[in-house]
Amino acid sequence: MDAEIFLTMEEAKDAVCLDLEHYGLQEDTLEEIAAMAGGGWPERFREVMSGGEGRLYEVISLVQEFLNSPILTEEALCNALSLMFWSEVRQAKGPDGETGVVLTTELHDFTCLQCGQCCTNLDYSRALTAEDIAMWKKAGRDDLLAWVGKDKVDGGYTIWIDPRTGEPQDPCPFLTMEGGKARCSIHDIKPAICREYPATKKHGFMTGCLGVELMFKKEQAG
Repeated sequence: MDAEIFLTMEEAKDAVCLDLEHYGLQEDTLEEIAAMAGGGWPERFREVMSGGEGRLYEVISLVQEFLNSPILTEEALCNALSLMFWSEVRQAKGPDGETGVVLTTELHDFTCLQCGQCCTNLDYSRALTAEDIAMWKKAGRDDLLAWVGKDKVDGGYTIWIDPRTGEPQDPCPFLTMEGGKARCSIHDIKPAICREYPATKKHGFMTGCLGVELMFKKEQAG
């Protein structure tokens, strides 16, 4: 069974813009979304997208206008989100009664292949959270806390910073290889960004997860 992620309406709209920032224009998807709305939207999208990646932020601005359009019904919004996130999306209420959507991760057939791709090729050095820090402090893991630095610009956390040199360590110092398989030596207490990867089927595919790519191959095979 797929896990589900709840997003408020505003979080969902923001997630669409972040998706475009991370993965680029995705012209076919945007054209399909615009076509659902009709009116002058398809022409507007095609005109802006004709400038390619150089006009990405103009596209994002147009997407924001589209998602906040008063003529866009909640059903149409869910359909647009479903296309963007490659996921079933439905309206839902949050734990505090707020209006939002639930999307499925579409990872029901996912198996980690322990290839280490996510540990070695993706940069999550600035993704450590205050909750991760609190977890390590509660567990008395000073050995992990020693590898945490602070960004000089925004004061955010950075990992993994070698406590001996003050320089970033790449790949993660807690990654080991055994018998051709990648293993995390802090698996039970690793940061949330690592525990939750891949967040969704699309996230895994777009970031090169071999386990998700294998899912696609099996689906295509039938």
